[in-house]
Amino acid sequence: MAKDYSSQHNHIAFENIEAPLDSSIQQQNDNNRDSFVCIGCDTSLPTHSKLHLHLISEHSNNPELDCCPYCSWSKEFVIEEHYCRLCLKYVEDLEKHEFDHYRDKLGDDALVECPNCYRTFTTVEQMKAHNVAIHSIHRIYSHQRCFVCSKLFLGRNVRDQHIITHFKSISEAVMENVEELHRHLGENLMSNQCPLCRYVMSTRKSFRHHLIFQHILRDEGALSVLIGSRKACIKECSLVRMLLSSPELLWKRGPLKTLAFPNIDTQEPSPFKKRKLKNEKKLQNSRQSLNSNNDAPQILVNNESPKITETNKTERQEICILTNIKAEQCETAAIELSEKDEPNWMKLKNLLIDKCLERVSNTKFRCKICGENYNRQFSFEVHVAEKHLHVALQ
Repeated sequence: MAKDYSSQHNHIAFENIEAPLDSSIQQQNDNNRDSFVCIGCDTSLPTHSKLHLHLISEHSNNPELDCCPYCSWSKEFVIEEHYCRLCLKYVEDLEKHEFDHYRDKLGDDALVECPNCYRTFTTVEQMKAHNVAIHSIHRIYSHQRCFVCSKLFLGRNVRDQHIITHFKSISEAVMENVEELHRHLGENLMSNQCPLCRYVMSTRKSFRHHLIFQHILRDEGALSVLIGSRKACIKECSLVRMLLSSPELLWKRGPLKTLAFPNIDTQEPSPFKKRKLKNEKKLQNSRQSLNSNNDAPQILVNNESPKITETNKTERQEICILTNIKAEQCETAAIELSEKDEPNWMKLKNLLIDKCLERVSNTKFRCKICGENYNRQFSFEVHVAEKHLHVALQ
């Protein structure tokens, strides 16, 4: 049973709280106090915000502690406006704090990136509205677990962004080396284009995510190629080797939990209205007039197929022949156009491969210039681009 501390705390009782206190008055009251005591367990907290965090974390199921004894904020209001569900922290400005979680890069022009896809938005509220409208159909939700610190996250993308923090030195060294490679190759590599597979990403965040999860944590030779001569933390390198030997750790899940998402199996009316065509009435009238005209060509009505005559057969055969001829012409034109408009970086790549590649086997590639061997072709291509670019100019 909770004790009555109303006489000790400016005579504030739960039943007398009706509206939030003014922020300036509340700040003055906070400055005059050395500690904040929880009336449920007599725990003394140094700040007002830590008392709020204590109430929602330790007394979330206690109905008698529904509000803070020093202000009128309810636990529901604190959770909704000041509690981050991603890092489980109490923050003063939740939207600004969440922006740091979801932003796609550093700087003033950063955007908010959806944790479930790579759509970007200008505000966190827009991203949340997109999440509810697009990604809320999955009712059974599996928490994603970090294999390093065993933390649970509500989505794989959020978990992956957290995992990158465990490879901080590797990530920084790789990005520095890749940027230097971009400066060295110049126009042969686009911005945010992977030097290994030539895949182009839209943001720096997705580019870093691609390098780590598609190359470094999947192929043992990618780390040495991407990091170059730069140094990385030994502990992080051992984590990479552990993942390469046991890749199932990266996909380890937490316990399944059922979320209160809308039931898509029920016969509830859809919130999305069917869009009507502007000229729908005109189209219906035109269809009726066509159907009523006996001299007009036969039209499919109610899935009834027209009678096939000899004239129709010959017309169909002629159409098929013309279609095949046009298809062949289009394929030939596409091939000629692709050969004619081949980008410069692809021409340079093919030229370097022709001059430097000695294919020993399907899984072994040898450089004719220096004799180094590689197990994957992309590792060989990066080596040639870094060491033997002058060969293409000879």
